Amino acid sequence: MCHVGDDNDVYLSGLLFYDLVFTGLPKPPRPGEELWTGGMASGPGGIANFAVALARLGTRPVLAAAFGDDAHGTLCWTSSRTKASTSPGPVALRTGRRR
Repeated sequence: MCHVGDDNDVYLSGLLFYDLVFTGLPKPPRPGEELWTGGMASGPGGIANFAVALARLGTRPVLAAAFGDDAHGTLCWTSSRTKASTSPGPVALRTGRRR
């Protein structure tokens, strides 16, 4: 895990989202139509996607974003840390003070 310092290439700040992705839709639904999906995935989105993509391109990004203090925030934090540690370039994640 890298630390915030002079060797970082990009400093990012933005909104972090909890993405839900539905897979296996037979077709795009019409307004008001319900369709069954073949699967679903979830994880961090928004600025976290950008940070991981930049790290995979070989830069050294630092991400400043608010993570929620609930189960979804914990999932996003854990997933982001895992992606940061497995990316070719590191993504620096630092904890803040919780209320």
